Amino acid sequence: MIINYLAIIPARSGSKGIKNKNIKLINNKECFRYTLEPLLKSNIDKIFFSTDSIEYLNLYKKYYNKEKDVTEDYLRRSEISNDNSSAKDYINNCLDYLKKKGYIIKNFIILQPTSLFRTTEQINKVINFHKENNYETVKSFSPIIQ
Repeated sequence: MIINYLAIIPARSGSKGIKNKNIKLINNKECFRYTLEPLLKSNIDKIFFSTDSIEYLNLYKKYYNKEKDVTEDYLRRSEISNDNSSAKDYINNCLDYLKKKGYIIKNFIILQPTSLFRTTEQINKVINFHKENNYETVKSFSPIIQ
């Protein structure tokens, strides 16, 4: 199966600064849901929740859309879930996992669960921008307000 746009949500459990920050409640909602909810309404084809925690995975499965999900029961290995692990490590592991499942990934988007103010419209805008301009990579950012 071909996936034109895969969203990867990297949500490891071993945060040193704020313990379990990806599932901390903010206004009675787990942090990662501020990323998941606009994704579920977006033009993204599939979602992959990359975590090393069964607790995180079970929480994700309470709110996910089974039709958009390709995570299944995947848990990230501990050697790519520590402070020294790079994004490249979990991205390659995710893509290898999906390739073994028969998926062909054309493009992927990394959506950090701690970016709380992303909207469905912004996600769709990035997808459309990428399609229209045929860029190899696109990175979003927000200006620093002082």
